[in-house]
Amino acid sequence: MKDESLKQHLMKIIGNRVKNLRKERQWSQEDLCGFAQNSISVRQLGEIERGKSMPSHETGYYLAEAFGISYAKLMETDSFSLPPRYLELKYELQRKPVYDAEERIRKKKMVFAEIYKDYFHVIPETEKLSIIFLEAIYEVRTEQKFSNAKEVLKTHFPSLNGKKCYTENELILIELYFNLYFFEKYQSSQFHRITLNLLEQAEEATGFESLLMIKLFIATLHLLEHYQEFDERFLKIIHSTNRLMQQNEDFQRKPVLDMAEGKYWLFVENDLDKAKAKAKYEAGAMMARIVSDEYLAGKIMEEWESDEKKYREMKQP
Repeated sequence: MKDESLKQHLMKIIGNRVKNLRKERQWSQEDLCGFAQNSISVRQLGEIERGKSMPSHETGYYLAEAFGISYAKLMETDSFSLPPRYLELKYELQRKPVYDAEERIRKKKMVFAEIYKDYFHVIPETEKLSIIFLEAIYEVRTEQKFSNAKEVLKTHFPSLNGKKCYTENELILIELYFNLYFFEKYQSSQFHRITLNLLEQAEEATGFESLLMIKLFIATLHLLEHYQEFDERFLKIIHSTNRLMQQNEDFQRKPVLDMAEGKYWLFVENDLDKAKAKAKYEAGAMMARIVSDEYLAGKIMEEWESDEKKYREMKQP
């Protein structure tokens, strides 16, 4: 499907949904415009319902609120409508960690460039937000650029207040929040509340949602370790992540998960002989080699040497 015909197809999907939702409620177009806080005129609404125009991000939110549904639900489209190459690129952004390796960082930058050049102008608003959130995570993790991340969180994060279950885009937004506050002190109570919600949601997560959960839990462990908060959640998150990896048969991040568990045994359980702790670091390095990642295997064993030294220093009188 060519870009222009794809865009027209998406506009028709959204337009039909808006029209059907309006008619189900027996509202006139004038009624809906009023319920949407007059953010849209009757003429503009007609254009949207006929598939001639795509609602702006702001208008979409007002319409969704008027219908009593989420913005994501209003704007969702059948994934088969999305270009296969775009879905492949998005999956690559989500699945393949970079671990600060220069070549991987370069490749991920190329993925973003291809998405913006070939697909960003035709994908629906929910997908655009996904890419914007993912790019902000990339900037924080690889370049330590925070301005875009802060602006994104300022605009979108308040919508998560009071929620206990999160959409796919909201999970990506939470990952951004966790990554940013690795560098800047986070609100502890908010972080703990979100973490508990995620552990509950993970129990029923499937498909792409569960892959997002794996990424998010790795970021959570990283943040907990950074702030030395090795509490009961730490092992719960490890167990939940292991289950999701088995469920999806996706072990790209298993090396890092094993290393995190090794840190728990070393610094929390005070594994004096370090047998269990070191075994977990070694298991992580071995898994890295299994997935053909010699770079990561070396990094994990370097981390072991550093952590062992830190442990000895902590135990000195």
